[in-house]
Amino acid sequence: MTHYSEEEYMEMQRHCSIPLNEQSFMDSTDAPESELAKKIRKHCKDKFYPSIIFPQTKDLAKYIPKGFPDVTIFLKNRVIFLELKSAKGVLKKHQQLMAQALMQLGYEWHLVRSYKAFIAALYGKVR
Repeated sequence: MTHYSEEEYMEMQRHCSIPLNEQSFMDSTDAPESELAKKIRKHCKDKFYPSIIFPQTKDLAKYIPKGFPDVTIFLKNRVIFLELKSAKGVLKKHQQLMAQALMQLGYEWHLVRSYKAFIAALYGKVR
């Protein structure tokens, strides 16, 4: 796997199909990651979007690569990976490396801190 400097990583992030600007996506409904995951699961189910949302358990950690995103959504000709974080949550190094690898392979990866940010990542704009 290729390793990037923090500056290179941020440059890759800016070139992702929907650039991440955390501040613009923050809203007053920031919630713990588990609550956000429940809302995302419901949205995907209601829209019939196939998705995988991994619960954070030690048992599951045996089978999923370290740093793998919390949510994967499959759309027509598009796969989106989402890392869910609370308002004050910080990406760990292995999560940053996984994000780099996924983006280098041409996939969309987004850091999502709110439902509003999820909608922006999914649809390309805030509705």
